[in-house]
Amino acid sequence: MRVRRSPVLVSVFALCLLLPGAAAAQTTGALRGLVAGEDGRPLVGATIAIASSSQSVGGRGAVSGEGGAFLIVSLPPARDYVVQAAYPGCAIVTVSQVEVAAGQTTTVRLV
Repeated sequence: MRVRRSPVLVSVFALCLLLPGAAAAQTTGALRGLVAGEDGRPLVGATIAIASSSQSVGGRGAVSGEGGAFLIVSLPPARDYVVQAAYPGCAIVTVSQVEVAAGQTTTVRLV
């Protein structure tokens, strides 16, 4: 016996599998940025740490890569993120009250 599959039914099924992932992606945000020294040159290997007291987020972070860039994903939305960058031989730079919105990527520059 041969089972006949409707192309419409297969498409609807595939769409149902993809929708939960798309919906989940809209419940978090991301933080991207650039770390630079006082002279404006990018700092590769800087340690970035973030925290939000309202969302109990701590212990999250990244290390800046080529061009001093970093990206931290899957952050719960909040308006009180504190972002710190540390690099050997440089003072720790702190930016407070950084807002991360659902479905958005916030950009910060740490100098």
